[in-house]
Amino acid sequence: MNMHELEQEVRQEVREIDLREPYPEDRCHEIADSSVPVYTATLMELAAGDVNLAHAEPECGPAFDGEATPVNIIAANVYERLSNAANDELREYQEDMEDALEFEDGDRVESDTGARGDVLGIETAGVRVHWDDPGRNMPYTFSERGRPYALEHPGDLEVV
Repeated sequence: MNMHELEQEVRQEVREIDLREPYPEDRCHEIADSSVPVYTATLMELAAGDVNLAHAEPECGPAFDGEATPVNIIAANVYERLSNAANDELREYQEDMEDALEFEDGDRVESDTGARGDVLGIETAGVRVHWDDPGRNMPYTFSERGRPYALEHPGDLEVV
């Protein structure tokens, strides 16, 4: 495992946050905190791959018991790096989903082509819509509880 892989795992987990929660930033802290390895060997392996983890003075101070040991400094720097990655990803995710969050489950929507349907939910790829016209030409059709739906870009929809 290296820092890049750990950061990617954190970024992926941030994309699973429900942005309708009151304080999604708190989840970033939880994700970063729970992703910091606790085993000395794993922390040393991370520092061997990125010496800045062992040399930089962490802004939050040493981890664990607060004593300035090499392992505590590395752990604190890993946390800070993961926390920064999580918060950066949250900002990107919020921007990506800004349009989609205007919709709620059950909303009646109309596409820019005039097709009408019901919103089944919101996900990172777009808005899930069950269209009234089953013959609508959908490049990707999925099924949820027997109801076909398509993932649509939120900018192509409006609530009717």
